[in-house]
Amino acid sequence: MFTLRFDMGPSSMMSHYDKLDLDIPVDFGDNLVETSWVDFKGTVYRPGMIVYVGSDDVHSLPVFGKINSIICNEDCNVGFIYQKFNTIGLYEDYAAYEIVDLDSSTFVNISDLISHAPVIYHQFSDGKKFVALRYDV
Repeated sequence: MFTLRFDMGPSSMMSHYDKLDLDIPVDFGDNLVETSWVDFKGTVYRPGMIVYVGSDDVHSLPVFGKINSIICNEDCNVGFIYQKFNTIGLYEDYAAYEIVDLDSSTFVNISDLISHAPVIYHQFSDGKKFVALRYDV
C-alpha cells in the first residue's frame, strides 16, 4: 500500500472524522496514516517536538509550532498537525525567541518547513517559553 522513502514508527489508518478534526487539507489525500515518529532525511520527528514552520508576514518573525500528530499519505508525503505559537520577539541575551501558546492548530507539509532541524526549547521558572535555532537560518 505505502512505498516509504523514510522510516516511521507504528502507525494506524485515520478515519474520515479524524481528518476533519485535525484540519488536514483535502489535497493531501484520503488514505492517511498517523504514526508515532518519522525519520525524514536523517532527522527523527516525534509529537511534542517544536519546529520552525514559517515566517510572520507582518513582523518578519519566525513562526514555531509543536508537533501534535505526524501524518503520512499514500504518496509518501509527510505532514504535521502542529499547535501554533505566537513569537513575541528575539532576546539577544539568550539568542532565543520568546513564544506563547495559541489555542489553534494547523497543518504543514514536512517539505515546507523552513528548517528541518527541530529547535531547542526551554521554559523558565516564571513560565516564559523560549526557543533557539540549532543554527542560523
